[in-house]
Amino acid sequence: MKFRSTHILLLALITIVIIGIIANFIITSQRAIINRPPDIEILVTGKMRGRFEFCGCPGERAQSLPMRAQAIKGLTLTPQLRERLLLIESGNFTSDRESVEVAMRSFKMLGYDLVSTAQSEQFYIDEVLSQARKLNMKLLARDIKGNEGLSDICKPVWVLSRSQYKVAFVTSGIQPKSNDERTVMAKWNEVMNDVKSASGNTNAVILMNYWDWGLIERVLKETDAGKFITAIITHTSAQQLNRPEFQTNFETHFLLLPERLLPMPLLRLWIHRGKVRHLNMTTYSPSVEIPDEEIKMLVSAYYRKRQERLKAQWLTIVRRAKEYTTPKECAKCHESEYRHWMTTKHATAVLTLKKRHRIEPDCLKCHSEEFIQTKRLTMTDKGSGVECVSCHVELKDPVKVKEHGHMPSERARPPRIDPIKVCTPCHDKEHSPQFDVKLSDYMSKVRH
Repeated sequence: MKFRSTHILLLALITIVIIGIIANFIITSQRAIINRPPDIEILVTGKMRGRFEFCGCPGERAQSLPMRAQAIKGLTLTPQLRERLLLIESGNFTSDRESVEVAMRSFKMLGYDLVSTAQSEQFYIDEVLSQARKLNMKLLARDIKGNEGLSDICKPVWVLSRSQYKVAFVTSGIQPKSNDERTVMAKWNEVMNDVKSASGNTNAVILMNYWDWGLIERVLKETDAGKFITAIITHTSAQQLNRPEFQTNFETHFLLLPERLLPMPLLRLWIHRGKVRHLNMTTYSPSVEIPDEEIKMLVSAYYRKRQERLKAQWLTIVRRAKEYTTPKECAKCHESEYRHWMTTKHATAVLTLKKRHRIEPDCLKCHSEEFIQTKRLTMTDKGSGVECVSCHVELKDPVKVKEHGHMPSERARPPRIDPIKVCTPCHDKEHSPQFDVKLSDYMSKVRH
């Protein structure tokens, strides 16, 4: 009996030693992997929204496209880094039709490896496709109508190579219009078929996600997608971010892109025996003070053209001091902002009163900018209510309107909107008792 007990203890000791040796081997191997340079680095840009130049404040100016271009050129000119670097645009780079050419030409000049499209590009997809064809650029997109004959430049899956490694980029495409289970899963299965197919002969699979955060969480919980996806680069998150964030959920990794253009995230992958064994994220910020001249000329020409168009409308815009001007006037230069506003409750503030049979002065003084300015109401459908100048209050002054038409880098930074001053006269304790508690949530819905 004593011999048997000793034998069991010896076996247990040997087992512990073996486990320790294996664990130490794994830890040592992992350290050995990350102690060398990564095999692949992916620099991700996105959410430019046609903002190629910023106001004269040095902190803001650093985020301009010419400044970023100079920094990216410096990064890509490093021979060792360029051998393992993939330069990826994640989308949402347009604001109007003219901005498509500026953005796409800039990407070509900077040597981008892939341009992915988001929701905003769908409004000008014919121009995006035309520029991609003209510039011979790889475009990542799904369900693009009129894409016949363009499969050599526009695909839902692209496999890019660096050294002996291959990385597949797959797009989720635009979120399904209906959130019912059958529609969502049919679309997701289409995406996953591409993911699984690409995972068989590549070292990593990166999913470019444009679905809402809650919906992408839902499909990941219900499927085994995390086993096949190395990382998800997403435009959506549960909160507003000022910096890129790197998270691990549902057996995969998330790179969450912020609303700000800087710093730029750099996703780093270590590959061992054909698979990614470790990945992390660092950030890259421009340290340059001189803009790239080629792209500065391109951007300046774009803004000069906008200025000419704005000057042609000067009389209409300056009339703002004497009579009410609709948001559609603002939309002539700020298309993407106008479209976003049209998705908010602010754009239906008068329509809400109409449906509730509450079109009366006490309600209109908060629900209608037209009524506030003129004491009249001529529009009651969607597109009238809490409007551009309701928040951008300085633009009720025609002098300020003229200034805001100047080249962005030649004007002073516009005042930041103070939600306490601008919002609380209407969102007071009586009408919005939880406004101060839910302020960040409210602001995320109207920010553009």
